[in-house]
Amino acid sequence: MQHRYRLGAEFSLLRKDAGLSQDELAKRTGIDQAEISRIERGASNATEDTLARIAQELDAEIALVRRGERAAVGAR
Repeated sequence: MQHRYRLGAEFSLLRKDAGLSQDELAKRTGIDQAEISRIERGASNATEDTLARIAQELDAEIALVRRGERAAVGAR
């Protein structure tokens, strides 16, 4: 659970840095807004595909997000 919470918190920060609401991110990724909320709270066992789609939209490297090494959006 700790890992999911940390990963979700990183995604939340990246999304906010990108100036996106959860609803906007949901529309861009095709992922339900409620699922994005669960991921950000660490309450979801999201698939690798789902996490990759979010990371891609946020222009983030999933490996860095997993390690908590959040780089600036667009730094990839």
